[in-house]
Amino acid sequence: MFMALSFLGPRDALGSPAFLLYFFFILLSILQLDARLCLFIGLVAALENFIFAHVGIDTLAPEHEAEIWRTSVFHFNRSLVLFVAGLVAGLLARQIKRQVEVSLRTVQDRDRAVRIFGQYVSPQIAEKLLHQPVDLGGELRNVCVMFLDIRNFSSYAAGERPEAVMAYLNTLFDFMIDIVNEHQGIVNKFLGDGFMAVFGAPVEDAERCAHAVGASLEILERLDRLNAAGKIRPTRVGIGLHMGEAVTGNVGSADRKEYTIIGDVVNLASRLEQATKEFQARLLISEEVRRSLHAAMPGVEDLGPVALKGQPNPARIFKVA
Repeated sequence: MFMALSFLGPRDALGSPAFLLYFFFILLSILQLDARLCLFIGLVAALENFIFAHVGIDTLAPEHEAEIWRTSVFHFNRSLVLFVAGLVAGLLARQIKRQVEVSLRTVQDRDRAVRIFGQYVSPQIAEKLLHQPVDLGGELRNVCVMFLDIRNFSSYAAGERPEAVMAYLNTLFDFMIDIVNEHQGIVNKFLGDGFMAVFGAPVEDAERCAHAVGASLEILERLDRLNAAGKIRPTRVGIGLHMGEAVTGNVGSADRKEYTIIGDVVNLASRLEQATKEFQARLLISEEVRRSLHAAMPGVEDLGPVALKGQPNPARIFKVA
């Protein structure tokens, strides 16, 4: 407005489109996402416009007294519009800033979930983690634990090139991890020639046992197809499933933490996987898992109470495959 007054003169300047430049700078202030800055620019624009208008009015010749822009009320209203524009811009900037902060928090929370639970956490689990509170300091959860072991892997690895061994493991783990993820589980630990997966933590899952059994059967089915097609060396696996309460939470140092499952449920699931060798089985489940399944499972063999290594009492187990 100052430049317009200098070059155009009071009468033409007060009626020129130079007034619209104020709105341009108010809109630019929104990009800073600072509501106070927008309000400040709107206030400065309003005061500047009113002051220069007041000065310009005093310099107009008497023959212009009837013109509307010679009245203070007209320029006060125009200045008020600038102030309101700054206020609206501030509210808009604050709303945009809130949306940006929410988006950033969502990304940070998702990154945090991946850091804690590993890169193999499924998008579905990651999404649930963002909306379901999880006590990473430690909590008691009812979970179904899966242990999977590749049979005769040690003898195979001893006579193979390292890169061939890793390629073989990655071929197997690639589809196995995907299947676990698809059934709402997470792979919690890799054990060299196998892994431990958990269903029902860190996100609650009422169908944890059904999902664990479903994942196990799908893994076996996929493995059979790969074996039949000759796409992998002849491969067998053993899987053990058990359900029970476990302490879950982050364990480690300040620099490195790992989401850990602790409890007898882990030990028994591991013993069931080991027992698959003794019973020539590919999938053994505990009585707790069998009772939790609502659908009938034809062909399941009751092996009765079995003394498992490291367990004080015999456990009733079932051979599914």
